Amino acid sequence: MPQRILVTAATGTVGRHVTTHLARARTDVRALSRGPADLPRDVQLVHGDLSVPDSLRTAVEAVDAVFLVWPFASADGLDAVLALVAEHARRLVYLSSAAVRDHERQAEQLIERTGLEWTMLRPHAFAANALRWGRADPHGWGGA
Repeated sequence: MPQRILVTAATGTVGRHVTTHLARARTDVRALSRGPADLPRDVQLVHGDLSVPDSLRTAVEAVDAVFLVWPFASADGLDAVLALVAEHARRLVYLSSAAVRDHERQAEQLIERTGLEWTMLRPHAFAANALRWGRADPHGWGGA
């Protein structure tokens, strides 16, 4: 049975890759963005803002799963977003971090209480971060 997956932060560093890979796998992908986006042709773009839960109603309708990137340094407002997601989806994948900072732990706890099937991703570092490190030290010497 085909699934429709909503990807939040679909134009961001991680969300863009998730969206592209799901589209290549011929998954029915809905991409959430606050503005215009250059995404694969088969991806349905929906506009919304995670800080305004009511703006997400159209985005979560008829989705089976949500890939959630919570871009805020606080879990404030996440409970309202999760309640809306839980009305429609059955599964949620949350991009946390290996550090599991206080707001990420709070987010994980809120997700665990939703009744949704969930997966927490806790990456340690992304290769894209190395590009920033290289720019900070053009000689690669690690020092001044």
